[in-house]
Amino acid sequence: MVKKVEGLAEGKAASQKNLRKANEAIAIKPTSGKMTFLSRKIFNSLLYHAQGQGDVPVYSVPLSEFVASLDYESRDTKLLQSHLRRMVETTVEWHDPNKRWGVGSLLGEAEIKFDGRNSTVEWSYTPKVKGFLLDPERYTPISLQYQAILRTHGALALFEICSRYETNPSGLTNRAAPEWWYPVLTGNSESTPGPHFYRYFKRDTLSPSIAEINGMTHLHVELIEHKQGRKVIEIQFAISAKAQAALDLPAPPIIDSALMDRISQFGIAKSEAEEIFASHSEAILRATIGLVEDRIKNSRLPELDSPAAFFKSALRHGYAVKKPAAQKVLASSGQDQLSPAEALTDTPDPEANHAMAKFESLPILDQKRRLEQFAESLKEPLKSTYVKQGLGSAVIRRSLAGWLVKTGNG
Repeated sequence: MVKKVEGLAEGKAASQKNLRKANEAIAIKPTSGKMTFLSRKIFNSLLYHAQGQGDVPVYSVPLSEFVASLDYESRDTKLLQSHLRRMVETTVEWHDPNKRWGVGSLLGEAEIKFDGRNSTVEWSYTPKVKGFLLDPERYTPISLQYQAILRTHGALALFEICSRYETNPSGLTNRAAPEWWYPVLTGNSESTPGPHFYRYFKRDTLSPSIAEINGMTHLHVELIEHKQGRKVIEIQFAISAKAQAALDLPAPPIIDSALMDRISQFGIAKSEAEEIFASHSEAILRATIGLVEDRIKNSRLPELDSPAAFFKSALRHGYAVKKPAAQKVLASSGQDQLSPAEALTDTPDPEANHAMAKFESLPILDQKRRLEQFAESLKEPLKSTYVKQGLGSAVIRRSLAGWLVKTGNG
């Protein structure tokens, strides 16, 4: 019998909403299709409302209430429809060692009934999935507050996994090969890794996700690499709770219509622009859009044959993140002239790491005073990135570390 969880779905603020997420459903791996950041948020929100309604054949929630639970500020429901459709079609695998293994779709079916202000979202689960999702034997409490704060799929997925192991005496997550972690944290179906698979996975997903969690939540996460010779064969994460509460930084809206319009102006279809938006951090998108717009306006260079191809190439290789790489790519014709390793290099700085560790150990009021001083020192485009992303941006965290060292605050 699926129990109704009292107190759920009754208009609480997002910071008060707690989801009982089955342990098997935390580290889910898509075996077909793709699970995006917005898909994961939709999955969590639907599950939250379903747990509040108990054992019923079909679950229903007002569209306005559902949209509010996602911090979704667009009136266009087509993106929601697209993600609901994908969730019904996407096959995922879950595994709790020695307890349960399974494969199925995220949703059995979903429907949006349009009736003006009384529009509703209805959905159901397959019987097997419904049992362990709605009345889990072992679960992790997940506050939807962090769903509103975190900005990438990797950070949200890793945060949920680390939350599961937060009270583990060892303070360590499960240990597995990078190939296992890749689909879990990226939402992409498993694929054959290339020769430099781990280097790019660490650069593009692991390091940014850890920085986002450490900057925006109550957890501190560290990556542990287990090597055989020079090769990393397994990884896991060490988790500890911070002594001070996480900084109360504002979260930007999930959907920014103006930003998607800027992506579409390069000749990219709206549906693809929405997918790009849902799969990348806003700071990276803004930087890359600006890079492409500057290249288009540069009359001294040949006209781009395909701004869309140029944008996607710049986004894929991270050309806009590092200034030297950006300067090189501005002079290019839009072809892939830089390798990902050349476009994004990041040498560890012990002094900067020490400064950030010292900063994070300060009382919350002292942290906020230093952040106010840091914010005053920023110039565009970093200032806009800080306003939008806060310390969830790896670029901002590196800038803060440098400022702490330079000013002697670290």
